[in-house]
Amino acid sequence: MTIDTELSFVKVAEDCGVLRDAPLPPEFRDRAYDALFDFDTLFYDVYRCGNHTVLQGPPLFNFRNHLEETAFHADFIRNGGVVIDRSSGVELWLKGGPPDIRIEGRLGCVEVPVQPELGHVFRNKRVLFTLSKDNDVQWIKDWVQFHVRIHGADAVLLYDNASTAYGARELEAELERTFPGVTVRVVNWPFRFGPRVWRRRDASGNERRISSKFCQAGALQHARFRFLQKARSVLNCDIDELVLPSRAGGSVFRAAETSLFGAVHFRGRWIGDAGAGRGEQVPRHADFARYDASDKAGCPLKWAVVPWRCTRTMTWSAHRVKGLENYFTRSSRFAYGHFSEITTNWKYNRTARKAPSDAARYRVDEALLRAMQTAGLQGTFQPA
Repeated sequence: MTIDTELSFVKVAEDCGVLRDAPLPPEFRDRAYDALFDFDTLFYDVYRCGNHTVLQGPPLFNFRNHLEETAFHADFIRNGGVVIDRSSGVELWLKGGPPDIRIEGRLGCVEVPVQPELGHVFRNKRVLFTLSKDNDVQWIKDWVQFHVRIHGADAVLLYDNASTAYGARELEAELERTFPGVTVRVVNWPFRFGPRVWRRRDASGNERRISSKFCQAGALQHARFRFLQKARSVLNCDIDELVLPSRAGGSVFRAAETSLFGAVHFRGRWIGDAGAGRGEQVPRHADFARYDASDKAGCPLKWAVVPWRCTRTMTWSAHRVKGLENYFTRSSRFAYGHFSEITTNWKYNRTARKAPSDAARYRVDEALLRAMQTAGLQGTFQPA
């Protein structure tokens, strides 16, 4: 049954005269940056997690001083509340289970209900997780089908970042119809994604890097604490990414569950045919199986983890479980294909193809091709 997952999100009052300070200096910001930056979300959600009530949001920055002046914060400290301040977000952990939380001060006056913990939904499940926006529904189905059949995923938790092509409930219902044996929950996550990471090199060649993106990290932490504490294991990868099984056909979920630290990290590579055009048809994963053999950089790490093996201060991020990622959790048994054509080009024009003269550098990824065939993905790819 499709059920909305309610969020008790808190924004600062429109007339309070206070906005979140952006980490990027004003001289480097433009209208595009300001349109994408989250200036006004105080908390994404207020919810139960075990014996605690959690108020979770983006980094507080200048909001912290105003929050500390409230009676709410005084009571929070008096009752042994703990603040976990992460680079991409903040959590306020309070023991006990009040039915609601009231915050009154310079940032506004609001009383919000404490939402229930939903760990029972994914108890003992192998969960496929992602944040998505306006991805083609067929792409999402192919992505689910692949990881269900190849790795044994039996649950999907998808955070929908305010898609306009469909609603969260509509998508959830469609996935439930298509995969009747899979537990599905689609959460409406209506927050600004954030600008691209700003990078500059100084005269010595050292890179300065400033991130203003909090939405994806917030979704990961929210999923972890409100939904996934009782999950058997969790795989984090995007709709345009398919995780290959090990050479022996092993599941990445099982690899995480049996690993020393309860986690595996693995790298990927771009998949796409040089000179291939999109045409009029919407592309699908199985239309592509070639990679650029000259690309030595590849793609950043992705991961699978056993949630209960993570301490509360560890951070789930897009490319690593911070606090668990180390030499012993990196695995060469798994890899993922990152499909350049499976995109809405929301970040940049990824489908601008290389010249046909580059085609000689491309090789067929035989392992990926076999895995897609085994999973029953439909496509037009034909090896030369």
